[in-house]
Amino acid sequence: PWSDVVIRGQRLAGEGFATQALRLILPPTTEGLGLAFGEAYSAERLWVNGLLTMERGRVGTSRSTEVADVQGRIVPVNGLSGTADLAIEISNHFHSRGGPVHAITLGPRDMLRRNAEMNARLDFFLIGCLLVLGLFYAALSLSRPDLEIILFALLTLLLALRTATLAWYITAILPLGSEGQLRLDYVTFIVLPLIFAALIAELFRADVPRIVPRLAFWYGALALIGPLALDTQTFTSLRNLNIAMGAAFAAVAVLSVA
Repeated sequence: PWSDVVIRGQRLAGEGFATQALRLILPPTTEGLGLAFGEAYSAERLWVNGLLTMERGRVGTSRSTEVADVQGRIVPVNGLSGTADLAIEISNHFHSRGGPVHAITLGPRDMLRRNAEMNARLDFFLIGCLLVLGLFYAALSLSRPDLEIILFALLTLLLALRTATLAWYITAILPLGSEGQLRLDYVTFIVLPLIFAALIAELFRADVPRIVPRLAFWYGALALIGPLALDTQTFTSLRNLNIAMGAAFAAVAVLSVA
């Protein structure tokens, strides 16, 4: 992302728009080749030798004119020889990290699709395992409403949801759009380590100070204001703080037991 770039001692802001250009030296034949674009917290237009080849979302110079679309794409590359001039118009008024998140990959389209499908199968396998485990403990909590069972059911179900939002599968089921799915992603991102800390505290009540789950609860309630009420640029800028606080609560709970 361009927000990781430092110029004259200052880090670039995530919000903005730019055009990036690249010249590719191509193999003798480009039949069957493709360009794989990973997720990007932005909108993009790809031009190949002056022809519009891909449009992801709607590029804009302001929040009101941009429509972000973060999902990856595989773009065919056919009928080219020698060199290809790529120009990517990018805008980001959506996330605190601006610009492409992943490098563009050039390769055989079939291989790129197989890799994407394999990653999706692994994700769905993990989501399925977590859902089965979570639903089992949720059902068990109906007959045994112990707090540790309820917390473990919540933890596994939220892990399944987190896995689905990370890979941007939710929009295939629910019409949330990129913004709605990003907000859901950050809700699970904030809540999961706090539920884990509460679970450890409940399992080892004699070892973990009771103030740990209480502080975790109040911090979670405060932090959730971000994805529930603030604009996407603002609450995503608090990502590192949420990582640090979530890790701190989980670490304190585990170290208290150790």
